[in-house]
Amino acid sequence: MRVSGNLKYDVRVAGANAMASTIASNLPAATAVVVCGSTLEGEERMLLEAWRSVIEKEPNAVLVLAPRHPDRFKAVATLVASEYALKRASEFRERPVQISAGDVFLLDTIGDLASVYSLGRVAFVGGSLVASGGHNPLEPAQFGVPVVVGPSFENFREIVDAMRAQDAICVVGPQSLTEALCGLLLHRADAEAMGERGRRVFEAQAGATKRTVDALLQLQEERVVTRQ
Repeated sequence: MRVSGNLKYDVRVAGANAMASTIASNLPAATAVVVCGSTLEGEERMLLEAWRSVIEKEPNAVLVLAPRHPDRFKAVATLVASEYALKRASEFRERPVQISAGDVFLLDTIGDLASVYSLGRVAFVGGSLVASGGHNPLEPAQFGVPVVVGPSFENFREIVDAMRAQDAICVVGPQSLTEALCGLLLHRADAEAMGERGRRVFEAQAGATKRTVDALLQLQEERVVTRQ
């Protein structure tokens, strides 16, 4: 028996965790949250350069920036603070403060990104503007959040191809990053429709683990019957 199903699709998150809920309760009304997750060295600078234009066109926007590797949290915090008002999740957890439009919120904690994606009006999935192969765009897509990735998505090509086939993801290079983020923020109906298409791709493919386990159990039962 052939075991089908791609385990990369199995990323379902039960719901908002404490960090996501605390962030949500400290956001101004009508805030447009842009969540940039699993970013690698070089990507944060590109995103911060784009952010200047984003907040000019959408002043109510807040950027959530989540570096992939904890050992880079300090360096990214320094980079952000040199240009923007910085809030840090590690401090926010103990003493929540109001998040203001234009702020950059550094998610320098572990295990919170998957749920924080649910707050996004737009999500960028990192490891894709640099030659690293990308990360899973279904993490934000499961919440109906429209997803932007860069051109390096080799590690998740099957998923990205499935989403592209449904016009459910935006693949851009560094030069088009600002335009893509602004376009999705400013054209909400189109962005929401794209996010819904992404959510449907996720729902169609989710449960890969269960399907694989069921197939293995069936195979095991068939072998037991054969031996009897």
